[in-house]
Amino acid sequence: MKHMPFIKTIQTFLVNTFRKINSNKYLSVLLTVLSLVYPLFLLALSWDEIKQIERVNFQPLLLAIGLYLLSSIIQLLNWVLILKNNLKDIHNDIHIYYLSILMQRLPGGFWQWVGRVNMYNHSTDISSSKTMSASIYERILLIISGVGCFLFFIAPWAGILASILFYCLMLFLRKANQDNKLRFCLLPIIHYLSYFICWLLGGIVLANIVQAIDLVQIFSLTKAFYVWSITGVITLIFFFLPGGLGIRELSLTTLMTPELTIPQAILAALSLRMFFLLMDIILGFGGSLVFKRKE
Repeated sequence: MKHMPFIKTIQTFLVNTFRKINSNKYLSVLLTVLSLVYPLFLLALSWDEIKQIERVNFQPLLLAIGLYLLSSIIQLLNWVLILKNNLKDIHNDIHIYYLSILMQRLPGGFWQWVGRVNMYNHSTDISSSKTMSASIYERILLIISGVGCFLFFIAPWAGILASILFYCLMLFLRKANQDNKLRFCLLPIIHYLSYFICWLLGGIVLANIVQAIDLVQIFSLTKAFYVWSITGVITLIFFFLPGGLGIRELSLTTLMTPELTIPQAILAALSLRMFFLLMDIILGFGGSLVFKRKE
């Protein structure tokens, strides 16, 4: 996959930044500790609300788990297409992808990308530069599709217009393959729509988690869609923090307070963080063990 020099410039900046950060050997340890301690801090803030929960609704929780798994599969396939432009021989790609899910949480940030680059560099013939460029392009796609989703549920015409503009941006970021114009034009659409669907699935997960802890009986899906999409976009921008440490909870609490009290909103944000943390750990370990790397 070839990209415009714009992505190469971002890649150079990120690599240089990571080298500076990585020179501090205590930083990764600190981020790991913070990512483990932070949920405990949220737990303490929400303790009074937790004690008032009379029951957990398992039906929406099970639905949230199913939607999470579906979203992870879509994102996995999208990643392989971004990196290789095809879905051939993806066993090692699945193994690396699931391991990188763990790195996204512990320690998170830059280390996820660097870990992914190192794994591809050591186990495949894909260059470090190509893997890093694909990771940057993946992040850009996630951000612009999230913005498109947010705008669509604020004003549909704005979302459609933004999607058209973002499609043009994706074509600009890619270098045309003269031998396959159809693939060049179709792949950005597939990427964008796939991630758009993932944002919708995330919104449904948010609504179901809120219902699972019995905070509200009715949480508008439209509200959940644009709350989740804009929160996710903000979190993705602050990618150097493990799992959007603090950013996601602040955004969710602010956006959900019209329907929930502040303690309830914090509890919902905590529940969502714990849900994704546990699912990422289970899926990361499970997926990497089931799809062991081929020698």
